[in-house]
Amino acid sequence: MSEVGRPVVCPAWCRGCGPNDPMHRGFLATVGRERTGWVSLQLLVDRFVRREAAIKLDATRYGMNQTVLLSPGQVDRLVEELAQARRLMRAPVGRAGEGR
Repeated sequence: MSEVGRPVVCPAWCRGCGPNDPMHRGFLATVGRERTGWVSLQLLVDRFVRREAAIKLDATRYGMNQTVLLSPGQVDRLVEELAQARRLMRAPVGRAGEGR
């Protein structure tokens, strides 16, 4: 039940919201490799609209975990930085000795 007495209906994408959990959780994605660590992203939305939507970022390396909540502005910046890194990774690499 919500604070005003109406039941809280989860959106279709919600995965893992419980009766005592104030957050809808969905869009879980995990990337990484053994021995180098994992990065998990999850969308969190306050069921009672006390806070804005956030992305929960968990980074795990060698058994240690660090969690960060990203605001929409921080998510935009992260996406831009990742897109720029992808463009640089896809750019052709010059061969040694070129330009002589």
